[in-house]
Amino acid sequence: MNEIFSKNLRKLRQEKQLTQEQEAEKLGVSAQSVSRWETGATFPDIMLLPEIARLYCVLVDDLFKESLQGYDKLSDRLVAVYEDTYRNDDFMAAAKEYERMVKEGSMEATDYRGYGWLHMRMFQICKRKTLEYFGKALELSKDTDKKFYYTAKTGMDEAG
Repeated sequence: MNEIFSKNLRKLRQEKQLTQEQEAEKLGVSAQSVSRWETGATFPDIMLLPEIARLYCVLVDDLFKESLQGYDKLSDRLVAVYEDTYRNDDFMAAAKEYERMVKEGSMEATDYRGYGWLHMRMFQICKRKTLEYFGKALELSKDTDKKFYYTAKTGMDEAG
């Protein structure tokens, strides 16, 4: 079986200070199953991987990485992904997790700070792109369409 997965599962369980019995109960499996996963004798059902990842606040991919870093909350992990990629879908995944936390009432001060940072960073990216695209519109319309140039200039001034 996958040695890295087994090692990571044991590490994450110990970091969260859970026993194999507690992990098994949270996942709806037997403690023997957890033990077999950690020793590499068997592998969990693939449909259980998202639940295991959520329990330990990581992504499914993280369970198979050599250098696994644990997180206190899934939102922390998703923000770290966004911080690495700055991709829109990673922003949306983190924002969706924060919205889930808001709805369930589990947000703490550090979560609100993280949520604020997430939106601030996206705002900075959007502002930079806004100015870039208005600048391109200005450049292309400068000599051809004065009315369009003026509206693009006004938009750029408002954004900047």
